[in-house]
Amino acid sequence: MTRALAGLAVLTLSVAGPRPASVAAQTISAAQVQAVDRLFEDPDRDEAPGCTIEVRRDGQPVIGRSFGLANLEWRMPVRRFTLFEVGSVAKQFTAAAVAVLAVQGKLSLDDDVHRFLPELPDYGTPVTLRQMLTHTSGLRDWTDIEEMNNRPRALHVHSQADVLRIMSRQKTLNFRPGTEFLYSNSNYNLLAMVVERASGMSFADFTTKTLFEPLNMSDTQWRTDASAVVEQRAEAYARKGEGDWRKDMWAETVVGAGGLISSVPDLMLWNEALTDPGPANAAWVAMIQQPGRLADGRAITYALGLFVLSVDGTAIVAHSGAAGGYRAFLGRIPSRKISAGILCNGSGFDTATLGMKVLHAFIDPPPTEPTPALPSDVAVFSAKAPSGPPWTPVARDLAGFAGAYAGAEAETVFRATVRGDKLVLTDDQGNAAELTPLSQDVFQYPGSSWVMTFTRNGAGEITGFGASTARTRNLRFERVRG
Repeated sequence: MTRALAGLAVLTLSVAGPRPASVAAQTISAAQVQAVDRLFEDPDRDEAPGCTIEVRRDGQPVIGRSFGLANLEWRMPVRRFTLFEVGSVAKQFTAAAVAVLAVQGKLSLDDDVHRFLPELPDYGTPVTLRQMLTHTSGLRDWTDIEEMNNRPRALHVHSQADVLRIMSRQKTLNFRPGTEFLYSNSNYNLLAMVVERASGMSFADFTTKTLFEPLNMSDTQWRTDASAVVEQRAEAYARKGEGDWRKDMWAETVVGAGGLISSVPDLMLWNEALTDPGPANAAWVAMIQQPGRLADGRAITYALGLFVLSVDGTAIVAHSGAAGGYRAFLGRIPSRKISAGILCNGSGFDTATLGMKVLHAFIDPPPTEPTPALPSDVAVFSAKAPSGPPWTPVARDLAGFAGAYAGAEAETVFRATVRGDKLVLTDDQGNAAELTPLSQDVFQYPGSSWVMTFTRNGAGEITGFGASTARTRNLRFERVRG
């Protein structure tokens, strides 16, 4: 059944819902409407990829906006019920599935992941499901490793089996579990596999039967078949130049960390269920909204698939998402029963910032603190290069770096050569790049955040290098002799 409603004005009519809307629930100020409208001002917005936005108070829509094009080729507009991929907004649904299984007694959040995924290597210390849910596990991000293997998500079709294969090769962690918070998609892809093995059902079937169907989230589905036709789905785009758009959609079947397709109205139903869960769902809903702690007791702002932030003492629960050119935001102010969702099909929309500003506008009285920053799914963290004085090597300084380097945890071989006063790294597919020296034995890979730190033996000879980026540390490549 086709559902379409252009949202170019404030929603003033009541919609079907679990309870009637009160007048107070639908009353908003002109200033709040204007604050939202200013965030999305763009004279060209109806000629480019766009967004659909909805704000609800007490479960009832108070603001709805839809603008831009869902398909640039056919010039089809974005509408209220247009479907989008939601990126990492999906993580809260994976966390909920794990929490439901915990309530059912089929697993414990403090189980070692090896109970369900014995294929993973022995790290010398347990890695618990709770640590994975709160991104404190130390597991590397498989997407970084595939980038190093020259198989980026935009150009290759990845599956859950690929993720397990990649992670089964990782013999080391970024850090000892529980000692740091570092966002990694691997946690949630592997958790989707845990759900399957603990429940005896496919991940898609389990979440559909336990989460989506009970809430009448009929638009929501996992991308388990990249070739499937999905009615009313917007295509996603990235800008390659002034007015020059290119399609940017991943053809993969990886789920858990992302891979979810939904609409803003469906996501609003989900938010309402988290705000007013009822007795049947209260236990797992409380579980996923409890912020995590590190092993030393320090609190972090990440709960289970959700960030829990605060402004003037008012809690904001939210998450953003990105997948190819899709951008997403879903957030709530539970104490005020305010909910906001934003889904877009253009990579230029900073939904993490926009969404938090929308929620900020609905805190009454207006807060004295600025809008808190929500870590973006696009770039949650930056790699930190080892400190040291600048280094400007010449050819003779680089001669000892020449040779082949193979990685046991990655699936590529690099060859280093010297060209003039530059060290050039070439992968096994013939892609060559001039490294930029940062400090003694430390180089930056061009056009990326990868930092290569070369190591030496007692005789001063180069033995290999560790490659580090935002969510993967010290991916080792050893020098191949002979």
